[in-house]
Amino acid sequence: MLYKITQIEIDKHIMCFIAVSTLQEVVGKCCLKIRKNKVITYQDAFVNKEHRLKGVYNRLFEERQKFVDNNYKDYKIEAYCRSTTIKKFLDNGFKIKAGLQLVEKNNNEDI
Repeated sequence: MLYKITQIEIDKHIMCFIAVSTLQEVVGKCCLKIRKNKVITYQDAFVNKEHRLKGVYNRLFEERQKFVDNNYKDYKIEAYCRSTTIKKFLDNGFKIKAGLQLVEKNNNEDI
């Protein structure tokens, strides 16, 4: 299945890239946020389960990176990523800055 990547400017600081199938279904997205001090944060990447491992995330990543390369050459890019995407970031010149821990709390449990 082919996918078209569309850019949507949410506001002057947030840009999203949306993957749409030939059946006009939104199958994935990734976003970026433009921050102070020439920093861009990559965020909110997601691909629907039935479309994973079909190249959707790679296309979204590449389109977002191309947009940044063309429009924000002198900005630093930061991203928090999962173990499933760390290789993509490292292969594209990112370096691991810090290890993070995922924590969770079920708010209806007594402490």
